[in-house]
Amino acid sequence: MTDALTLLYDQTGQAIYFDCPQGRPSAVTSVTVWDEGDDDDASAAQTAVGAPSIESTSLTFNADSGADETDPKLLNLSAVTGLARGRQYLATATTGETEWIEIARLDSTSTNAYGRTALLNNYASGDTLVSTRVSATIDSTWVADDTNLSNPLSPRPRYRAVWVYTVAGIVFRGATFFDLVRYPFAYSVNAADVDRLSRGWLSRLAEEDRVGQGEAVIKEAAYQVKHDLWRRDLAAYAHRNSEVINELIRRKAVFLVAQAAYRHGAIARELVDYEAGNYQAYFEGLVGESKVNQQVTADGAAAVITPARILRR
Repeated sequence: MTDALTLLYDQTGQAIYFDCPQGRPSAVTSVTVWDEGDDDDASAAQTAVGAPSIESTSLTFNADSGADETDPKLLNLSAVTGLARGRQYLATATTGETEWIEIARLDSTSTNAYGRTALLNNYASGDTLVSTRVSATIDSTWVADDTNLSNPLSPRPRYRAVWVYTVAGIVFRGATFFDLVRYPFAYSVNAADVDRLSRGWLSRLAEEDRVGQGEAVIKEAAYQVKHDLWRRDLAAYAHRNSEVINELIRRKAVFLVAQAAYRHGAIARELVDYEAGNYQAYFEGLVGESKVNQQVTADGAAAVITPARILRR
């Protein structure tokens, strides 16, 4: 999936992108950017977006790989050029099976890659692993214009980019939503940080999350924290206390591992409820009670603001 993106103010060489869910496109006809609230007949918000292109990563399997092999996570490839850890790529067998594979590890001494989870299908030499991403660069003059900055008091992305592309002879339209901001939503949590909060967290990780020391869990925790802020009508990137963000992510990561263990019947529900309450109490005590600065103007000024309340019946 393609998340809402953030471009950084006055930084050159940036691009927007879209991961086509239908497969690798044969062509991308156009990309047009509007202010999110404008209709499709309005003048484009800016014309400083470059010509769209298809990411070049298109690889083949070099030997049998997949569900029936000794290591069902191993991808025997002809090359690993263009692959990135944490990204998803589409595998297709000549027999018709397809699946999305998240890359967890690249072997620097060979052309092998490893999925975060076991492959569900079998692949033979000549089957493909491809990127479905299309992208377009943003002009450096546009990102340096402060009138294009997003409103830090709104969690709704300011811009939408509409892509027109073709997959298997069918034309599709997709959208990327994005902001132009002075500061990104950033965190610096690693597995050791989470394990220090909840001793033994690393050993409680699911088997598929141990490669990368729970990196995927921490990434998901950050994603959920961002959405918890959005639910309070707060723009995540405008939050002005990295220590609070890091602590929210640590506690959310502890909860996610407990939740996964409960779903597999490994722990009692009471332990999951405890970790959920531990996260929520911290969130309410600092964010909910308006104790943390938020950026309030496009020029970077910050102040304490009262977040919107989530009403419960």
